[in-house]
Amino acid sequence: MPSLWSVYWFPEENGQTLDFVALFHHGFRVNDLTFALLTTQLSAIFLFIMTLIKKSNGAVAFLWGCWGLFGLYSFLTTRALSFSRVMVYGGIAGILMLLIFAAAVAVSAMFLAGMYKEYRKNVLILKNTEQAAI
Repeated sequence: MPSLWSVYWFPEENGQTLDFVALFHHGFRVNDLTFALLTTQLSAIFLFIMTLIKKSNGAVAFLWGCWGLFGLYSFLTTRALSFSRVMVYGGIAGILMLLIFAAAVAVSAMFLAGMYKEYRKNVLILKNTEQAAI
């Protein structure tokens, strides 16, 4: 089975694949993949650029977490991408997409938790300094 990108960009060359997918998903159209694939990929490019510009910014980490949640949601709600016989045949690409989305959420949560711990530590130091000055 060709890649999903091949099916998306060249549907006229993948007639057999589309017929195969349509057997398992009633009403399947290639355009159904646009939101799940293209939107997540373009937003990932934007976030990579933002990460290069603002390396240790909590807002960027938060956006990565939102991207991961959005990717998981769009992947699991798009019938052609979700766990099915087609996913089994498509194989490793779908599993890697799921892992990347889950990793983005996990890394974002760890970074934000670390920022919160640092914030709490700085507040405690400030309180102790103010009490010592009094």
